[in-house]
Amino acid sequence: MGRTIAKCIQCRQEREIVSFGLCAMCLMASRRAAEPLSAQRECNRMRARFSRILELLDDADTTHVVLSAEDCSLVKNIIIRTLELIGRRQSKQLES
Repeated sequence: MGRTIAKCIQCRQEREIVSFGLCAMCLMASRRAAEPLSAQRECNRMRARFSRILELLDDADTTHVVLSAEDCSLVKNIIIRTLELIGRRQSKQLES
């Protein structure tokens, strides 16, 4: 016996109803929204983003057009300190 075809209570489109009056797409979207992003994963994403910024700043051809060498150095130092803080935060999370 197949699933009931009716209007989804969230998207209001006529689809197969999977559970709780929701179609499969809306059910999965609500589940993903309810899942908190793990702190470890969040730290990994932050570290990756800051690392990309550092790579861009190391690209001397374009960086010095926009920033002076002093400003570039200052921004890099701030990002490096931020990466160190993220690393410490991750190590504390792994310990607990």
